[in-house]
Amino acid sequence: MATVLRSPLATLAWWLCLWPTASSARLAETELLGPPLKIVVNSNPHYARPRALLMGTLKAAQFQNFSEMIVVLGGSQKDQVYKDGDITVVETTFMSYDLTGLSMLWRHRNHPWVRAQAYMYLLDTVTVGVGFPEKFENFSTVHRVGYHEYRASPFPSSNICLFGHGVVESYRSNFDTALAKQDGLWFESGHAPRGVRQLDKFARTISPLKAREEHGDPLDVYGTGFPRRVFWYPDLDLYKYIFWKGHGDLTGSSSLSSGVLTPAAGLLLAHPVHARRWEGPNIRDCSSAMLKGSRQAL
Repeated sequence: MATVLRSPLATLAWWLCLWPTASSARLAETELLGPPLKIVVNSNPHYARPRALLMGTLKAAQFQNFSEMIVVLGGSQKDQVYKDGDITVVETTFMSYDLTGLSMLWRHRNHPWVRAQAYMYLLDTVTVGVGFPEKFENFSTVHRVGYHEYRASPFPSSNICLFGHGVVESYRSNFDTALAKQDGLWFESGHAPRGVRQLDKFARTISPLKAREEHGDPLDVYGTGFPRRVFWYPDLDLYKYIFWKGHGDLTGSSSLSSGVLTPAAGLLLAHPVHARRWEGPNIRDCSSAMLKGSRQAL
């Protein structure tokens, strides 16, 4: 039988056809992890009002990717994962305030409804601006979050951040230690209460986001009689409402540690920050997938 001679270039091309490149193998591996980005909203059963307001602003901004949203309800009566409409809901008896969702990401990291290549970690006491859907799309495509990457604004940032799936695999059970509210505030300032280390300690790449900016007067956005300070995150077009030096206004056990807050500036849509960005959507009329919708357990 005649021997077939190949040039070095032809031999190289032949081997490349037989064997996948390292980059294609990595691409296949990340695609197995699910979509490029999912939103994680850390919450608890008592915060239905903030969740409804968040959902209202998402719908008013014409956000479409609700199937890429996970809501974690810490301090629930039982542990379960189910679908509320398109949204994945994770209920857990575990409670670590703002960090509960991080523990649940590790626990359910391989769940088909939870698994993703990267996560955007939010708290329930936020609303979004009209530019949020574009920001989400941008982080999912052009400026995709790396597998081992961590992105956040400078401290304090209310634990709002983005990170890759590899960070979850690295921190493992780090967030399984339950922290009290005061511990959580200490953590938010960059410390490691009870040995719970900061997220950036588990990332290989740290990318800064723009610092948050305070906007306008404090606002009684949830109608509790206690106004909250408003902070805007420019890289996310996101607004965070903070009960400064106090807690419990949404559970009927409000307390102030010190200081005096100014009177509320009015309803959300009347607030100067939102009045110039929204053109009249009645958020109260927006249906919330967090308050109604079919449940599908898995």
